[in-house]
Amino acid sequence: LELELLKKEYGLSMQAWIHRAREVGALEAAVAASLLAQFKARGWRVREPGEQLAAEPPCLFERLVARAHAEEMISPGKAAELMRLPLSEYNKKLRLEAPRVTADR
Repeated sequence: LELELLKKEYGLSMQAWIHRAREVGALEAAVAASLLAQFKARGWRVREPGEQLAAEPPCLFERLVARAHAEEMISPGKAAELMRLPLSEYNKKLRLEAPRVTADR
């Protein structure tokens, strides 16, 4: 199946490929609907054939906290608290700690 190869190569589910192909006009809506109905009938809506994709860790919340901190809407301490990190770890994560100066420079 070409969809399985695309899934493996690019890390996007087969159903997502079908939806995207329909959106850009590469598949007619009726063909996409038929394919998705086949997925449902075969139980592939929950578990597609082929290797399962690794779940991506959610990152939107982290980006929102970092942006709020960057725009000085919240303090570094509040950002660390929201991220459930010690302040030093939060600073390292965002590379806010100043780089160490070495003697040879």
